[in-house]
Amino acid sequence: RGCREQLGNAGLLADPNDPRAWANAISKLSVNKTLAETLAKRGHRRVSSWTMSDFAGIVDSVIKKLFVLK
Repeated sequence: RGCREQLGNAGLLADPNDPRAWANAISKLSVNKTLAETLAKRGHRRVSSWTMSDFAGIVDSVIKKLFVLK
């Protein structure tokens, strides 16, 4: 869950229960070096935009929702 939001336009999605879908995605990256480089650059930009503070805030929010902390 959340893969679409996390990846944005920086990755290929494949049905986790479909080996052929995984193989097709891997094949696309293997055959199309431009696609692989583009996705790698996009991924690097996405990861670079997240900070430890962002992560801590999300974890804090989840904990509060789970345990209804005040």
